Amino acid sequence: MDSLDYVVPEGQDPAVVLTALSREGYSATPEPGQVNLLHIDCPSGPEQDRAAIRRIIESVHTTGIDSGAPFDPGSIRFVDER
Repeated sequence: MDSLDYVVPEGQDPAVVLTALSREGYSATPEPGQVNLLHIDCPSGPEQDRAAIRRIIESVHTTGIDSGAPFDPGSIRFVDER
């Protein structure tokens, strides 16, 4: 299955992002040894699922481990967009 790779910003909890994706029906797994790199399965293909996955990540209002810092929607980029 095709996937999108997303690097969860430092200081934010990948588990919260994984939970939000799972609630919306997307399977995601962290890269072994790199918990901040998530591989998100795209059943319809990366280009078809990209916008929906971005919206899900944007909807996670706070994921800061210590600070409760909100996601900056402008900073949500997948590895292939960098």
